[in-house]
Amino acid sequence: MSLERVRRRKFLLLEECYGKKITDDNRPNSLFNKSALETEVQLVPGSILQEIKSEPGSPSMCVQSLDHDNVYMLCNNNDVHELSPFEAEVLVPVSPVRDRLRVLSDDQWLKEAEMIVEGSNVNVDLGADLDPVEGIVRYCGVVPELGKGIIFGIELLVHPEHGVCDGSIKGKRYFQCASNNAIFVGINRLRLHLRGYKYTQSGNIVEHGDHREREGTAFEGEIAAIRTALSQLQCHLEKFTRAVILCDSRAALVSYCF
Repeated sequence: MSLERVRRRKFLLLEECYGKKITDDNRPNSLFNKSALETEVQLVPGSILQEIKSEPGSPSMCVQSLDHDNVYMLCNNNDVHELSPFEAEVLVPVSPVRDRLRVLSDDQWLKEAEMIVEGSNVNVDLGADLDPVEGIVRYCGVVPELGKGIIFGIELLVHPEHGVCDGSIKGKRYFQCASNNAIFVGINRLRLHLRGYKYTQSGNIVEHGDHREREGTAFEGEIAAIRTALSQLQCHLEKFTRAVILCDSRAALVSYCF
């Protein structure tokens, strides 16, 4: 049964629909059971659905809402978009649900999401009319305390005062950082920091092969410049010291003579 559930297709709802909250234990079949207790529930675009039953060639299928408990509906195939397993996992935690459509419609966003791993630099949307800030991914995976799907634990590198925890949620630690420097967010609040990456002509994101080499060369150049400046400063200090000694000697000589 568990394997069957894993293989069930998942979809993103594109049009507003109404499902039924079923209280009967035989829930999927209760859509056709007039004796079952039902409550109508509105499902907005962006809702995630899981396939329960479909027939080959049928224009509709029976689906279950993953955003509401025990809500089922007969859904027109044209009203949904099938998700890949990764898309479903990364979109489930996204709130508000309409943001899922925004992420899904941006191919680059999803490609960036596939490349985000622990250690990735990202730009974090803090909301409240604040500019995105840079952070580093310290955790990427399921956080049961916050619900289903892939959540990203971020240590804020800029404006850490906007963090809300130290890498732990409800007593469970996922990573360690300074108090209130961390935040856990969904993919709708993250973009990959593209330093070190580039887009190919086909629109794919790849690591910029010569980025580290250029960065290392630039760093070495900065070190050389600093060393030159220090050397020049040392020369000036030596000249100044000699001048001071000479002045002291002359002052002593004048004092001795007169």
